[in-house]
Amino acid sequence: MIRYIASEVAEKMSLREWKYEAIISKFSMFGEPTHKLILRVKTPKGCSEFFVKICKDPNLSKYLTNEAKTLQYLNALGVQGVPNLILGNSYYGKEFVVESFIYGKKMKHHLDIMDRARHWLSSLYSQTRKGSISCDDLLDKASEHVSYLSKWFDLGETVSLMEKYMPTESLPSVFTHGDFWSDNMILTKEGIGVVDFSLSADNQPPLDIFTLISYSSLEDPGILSSAKRLRDLTKDFLPSDVDPYFLLIYNTVRRAAQLTRLMEDLYDNLLLLDIREISKLALYQIGLLKNLSLKLETR
Repeated sequence: MIRYIASEVAEKMSLREWKYEAIISKFSMFGEPTHKLILRVKTPKGCSEFFVKICKDPNLSKYLTNEAKTLQYLNALGVQGVPNLILGNSYYGKEFVVESFIYGKKMKHHLDIMDRARHWLSSLYSQTRKGSISCDDLLDKASEHVSYLSKWFDLGETVSLMEKYMPTESLPSVFTHGDFWSDNMILTKEGIGVVDFSLSADNQPPLDIFTLISYSSLEDPGILSSAKRLRDLTKDFLPSDVDPYFLLIYNTVRRAAQLTRLMEDLYDNLLLLDIREISKLALYQIGLLKNLSLKLETR
């Protein structure tokens, strides 16, 4: 299959007298729905590297299909810092995606990239704004997430807490990355590169910044302890009279539900051994929500 992909890439890029080698990517993790590797194609004139994702199970191909469509959309808009889509195809029922390789340094800490990430998001949102969404709609979505998660977690008065801090006006709707944290960012000479768009979605409020803030609080809990600090980090993304804690609560519930559904998909397709593993990141989101709820109840 790798040779077939290499030949497709060579034809797409009009390469002659080529040969290839596959390098198993260190980014692959147990339980992920895709195999990841670096494809190195050599010609007498030089060498090119590409990032390849191959779906492990046809029932999970929706993630790769979404990534291919997303990259095609972002490439057409000229969004900076994202891979170029080279190929999106299938081989005997197995979906694969080939992207240009982003060179840079993998980030290990969330706080190291906060300013660059905020700048990248501001640029993305300015290019993809789709209108607005009412806070009542978000409250309804939050109720659905809480109902779904209640199979595993007791989320108490989460929805009531959102109602307490609910803004009166609508919020901007934009295209969102969907999994915006340091594992999916690369420090480059130009700023940051952003990868892994398999969970991206359109027509949602700007929640990526809240995902990044949530995970950054692992390293600096003080990010969530001060309303002013939270406002400073999100002021470029929200109207001035919107309480950022409303979206922080919503995104925490949404993110936990998103990750848990992903783990269910993997479990249903026998890629995970134990549903109790659900997701360490989802469990962190629930813990964050409970601590946040206690804090807000005393405000």
